Amino acid sequence: MSRRTKKVLNAPTKASRKVERARIGRLSQLVVQPKTKQRYEEAFSSFCKFHHLSRGFQLPQFHTFDEWVADCVEQLWETGASKSEASYTLAAIQFFRPQAKNNLAWSWKLVKTWNQIELPTRATPFSAEILLSLAGQAFKWNQYRMGWLLVLDFSGFLRTSELLLLERKEVILPADGRPQEAVLLLSSTKGTKKNLLPLDKVVLQEKLAIRALTELCVGLQPGDTLSQQSSHQFRRLFQDLLEALHLQQQGYMPYSLRRGGVTSAYRLGIPLDVLVTQGRWQHMPTARLYIDAGLQSLAQLALPPKALAKCALMRQYFRTVSQRGRVERSWCDRSLWAAPFL
Repeated sequence: MSRRTKKVLNAPTKASRKVERARIGRLSQLVVQPKTKQRYEEAFSSFCKFHHLSRGFQLPQFHTFDEWVADCVEQLWETGASKSEASYTLAAIQFFRPQAKNNLAWSWKLVKTWNQIELPTRATPFSAEILLSLAGQAFKWNQYRMGWLLVLDFSGFLRTSELLLLERKEVILPADGRPQEAVLLLSSTKGTKKNLLPLDKVVLQEKLAIRALTELCVGLQPGDTLSQQSSHQFRRLFQDLLEALHLQQQGYMPYSLRRGGVTSAYRLGIPLDVLVTQGRWQHMPTARLYIDAGLQSLAQLALPPKALAKCALMRQYFRTVSQRGRVERSWCDRSLWAAPFL
């Protein structure tokens, strides 16, 4: 799990700015996240090894260097490497040899062609029924935090990294006498990085989502993460839950929670503009394509009988364990609690 981007305030005096900047280190160490830099190191080393170059090699003429990089891209294609390896290779070269930027036209053309030819593997969106089954299985294993995390992610349309990095101090729970809504103030998201904003806000009004958030915040200190686990631990447990429900062959990934939450809400008639705001897309056409692809995936999905039987059992277990008294139903509650075959 990557570390949050360090930031400092623009202090009023030169001396105070110096102190603030010294606290987070040199600019050259802040260009990219540590995890990204590690991947760049690996990709750049592989490129140097491919061409038998030392890491300190001198750049040849740019048209020649472009051919070197293109040869490496072709080798990645032919040996079955992933598309991300090719993209990281070019990004790494431009990071360690910034003079090459804007001078690798042919290499980037090959990567673009690769992206056009080889379609990405998209996460199959969860339906509300499958989400409840997964949370029920987590409850069955006494993994209550995991179960509520799944509900929160599905309801809030969160990206996986946003869910795992969310801290208690970034959560505003409903106050007595105020409208029943919770607010998440996300400081490290795709939107904040792209738009140079300090925070991204998510408002939750769904009763079950607020219940999940309330349960997750119990006993935590301001700087504690709600997940209380690493990315590896979360993904390992997620995979174990899929296997327990016989769903490991259906293309489900942690990102299925965000895709499924948005798609389920749209199926229930939630307006597209509401979903765009909640999902934090910049453009409505992008969100429409995203949702249409999710709807198509759900329409084509067919679960094996043993998975259907186990999922039905775990959905009922979730309702038995989590339901206390009358459930007030908003759109998210309807999608989670009133599914056709619950």
